[in-house]
Amino acid sequence: MERLLIIEKIEMNLFYLRKQKIILYYHLMIFDKK
Repeated sequence: MERLLIIEKIEMNLFYLRKQKIILYYHLMIFDKK
């Protein structure tokens, strides 16, 4: 039971990190176009 919670937490963290990376790439693309 506890193990599942830890895995869920890790997956949430990975998802959050991926989201941050996408946002970062998005901003870089906008700066490149200017």
